[in-house]
Amino acid sequence: MTIETLFASDQKINAHNSVFLAGPSPKDGEMLNGWRRQVIKRFESIEDEQINSMQLIIPQPKTGYWDDVMTEHYTEKDQTLWEHDKMLESKVVAFWLPTFWTSEKAGSYPANIGPSSRFEFGFFLSNAIQNKNQKIIVGSPHRAESLNWAKILCEKYGISWHYPDTDDAIPNSFYNAIVRAIKE
Repeated sequence: MTIETLFASDQKINAHNSVFLAGPSPKDGEMLNGWRRQVIKRFESIEDEQINSMQLIIPQPKTGYWDDVMTEHYTEKDQTLWEHDKMLESKVVAFWLPTFWTSEKAGSYPANIGPSSRFEFGFFLSNAIQNKNQKIIVGSPHRAESLNWAKILCEKYGISWHYPDTDDAIPNSFYNAIVRAIKE
């Protein structure tokens, strides 16, 4: 399987096999070791004869530093609209929600409660309920904080919540759900 990655401000999208990786982001300089990079590596190691290619949309700069993307011609407003548009265009929006108030509780994740991710989740949950062509995948570490509202809504609409086998690893079920959604 060929994996193509689309980073912040990149424009080409393959809507048929595209997966937007939504959720809280680490700070500048920490993104290269963040959860999205783990997902890229994992998918690059998967061989699936039924899927020729997959596009992973990463709403972060490839270098891990926003100064490398933001200019007077590409602003925070442009990035916000880029993310929203790419989520709308994607076949799958996969939310990994390692939401933590403090670094003591966060462990290997950054302390980030994910305020933007919460708005995006609500919007795209509603969108996925109304638009059966777009799939939503959701998961979090067991100890993630302040997610009961999201879990209740996922349960109500029959959307599985994916938990890791260990507290820091993104679970196989999360990856498998993405692959199944791409195949549909």
